[in-house]
Amino acid sequence: MKKITSIVSIIVFALIMILPIVFFNFTPDSVSMIDNRKLANNPFREDGELTKNVENYVNDRIGFREEIITANTILNDKLFNEMSHPIYSYGKDGYVFGSGITTNNCFSEYHVIFADMVKSIQTYCEERGVPFVFVFNPAKPAIYPDKIRNGIIYNREWVDCFLAEL
Repeated sequence: MKKITSIVSIIVFALIMILPIVFFNFTPDSVSMIDNRKLANNPFREDGELTKNVENYVNDRIGFREEIITANTILNDKLFNEMSHPIYSYGKDGYVFGSGITTNNCFSEYHVIFADMVKSIQTYCEERGVPFVFVFNPAKPAIYPDKIRNGIIYNREWVDCFLAEL
């Protein structure tokens, strides 16, 4: 029984090692849907350091790469409630925010000048019979300040002041 267990373990380990190599992506000019970028090309035809080019090529094109990244993301999310993306973080109730929430936003002379510029563009368009629409697109924390994670105090008073100025 011990011998059968050892043989099965060796076979499983060999499959784990060999399958990614068997399903290696050799297609030229491939694009990664997860990274939203073109994968590294043939390292022997690229400029630069050969060992770095080979490493990038293998890392980008190893079999099951995108599936492993997706599985890692899902496992971190479900097991540890942790977002593994470097520029996003969880807020309250599962809301997702950018990691660099700026908390020192304040209404300033810049906003007054910007509102005056919008008004002059509106006047210019209306004088010529052209419809004018201005869409204010505030940051997500300005819309959902109650959903930001604990420890971050976001003051959205500048948004109300800016809208009043408009």
